Amino acid sequence: MVEFAVVYDDAGREIRRIPKVLYTRDCGKTHDERLFWLHYSSVEDGAAVNVIRFIDRDGYSVHEAKRARAGTVSFKHKSRSYSIAFPTPEYPH
Repeated sequence: MVEFAVVYDDAGREIRRIPKVLYTRDCGKTHDERLFWLHYSSVEDGAAVNVIRFIDRDGYSVHEAKRARAGTVSFKHKSRSYSIAFPTPEYPH
């Protein structure tokens, strides 16, 4: 099992390691391509939970949300608004 994701700069140098949270379900970029998002499945108090982490270009986590059901994560970062929908949480497998 991989315990972290590695972020590289444009020259291919490792600049950061991001801890992994259980089962990765999906990932992508925001509409303006300024942030990268990671969608994980986790379990809290016996229930499946979505964990959504947003990472900037330097590999720093700028926002994290947990959702017990399908819905939308909305937040602002550096005067920009972001909103991304996520499906119903699943138990990690």
